[in-house]
Amino acid sequence: MAFDLWKEPDAKATITFKLRPRLIQVGISVKLLCCIAGRPIPKIQWFKNSNEINETDSHYSLEYSCGVATLEIASCTLNDAGTYKCRAENSLGFDETQCYVTVEEVKLLKPKALILEQG
Repeated sequence: MAFDLWKEPDAKATITFKLRPRLIQVGISVKLLCCIAGRPIPKIQWFKNSNEINETDSHYSLEYSCGVATLEIASCTLNDAGTYKCRAENSLGFDETQCYVTVEEVKLLKPKALILEQG
């Protein structure tokens, strides 16, 4: 007796949840996240300002598991501001998503002087 098991069909790599713009302060970490579908499992690439981010660059932490791709930047500096792109590709095609990360300096507010009223 032969069984015909259902097999999930192959599908083009598709971004199902896109990157969102982020505003972060210097010294704070940020994690960019997007969700990806596709069969065969897509290859994931990350870019900053059109330059591919190398997985061995210790400033970034790249992960891809169960359809979720993340890029984490530890302790952001002003140089981390820019356009970040995630590209997912398999043998049937590719999809991309991008966002802008703004990094701003920490602004310390000076306390206002107390004014004593004499009366």
